[in-house]
Amino acid sequence: MEKLITIYNTEYAIPAVFSYSQKHEKMPAVILCHGTGSHKNEVGNLFAELSKRLFKIGIA
Repeated sequence: MEKLITIYNTEYAIPAVFSYSQKHEKMPAVILCHGTGSHKNEVGNLFAELSKRLFKIGIA
């Protein structure tokens, strides 16, 4: 599943996409950060595609 979330800190509200199993099983996770000079959907949806590939091998 994918869920749109927001991570808050003292200066920014950071939009994020959380990919996880519906089975609520424990699995390792990776946080992909593109930085402030880019966008998660640029370069042919690089981050979205990488997230999907990682999830297929059991990484949230």
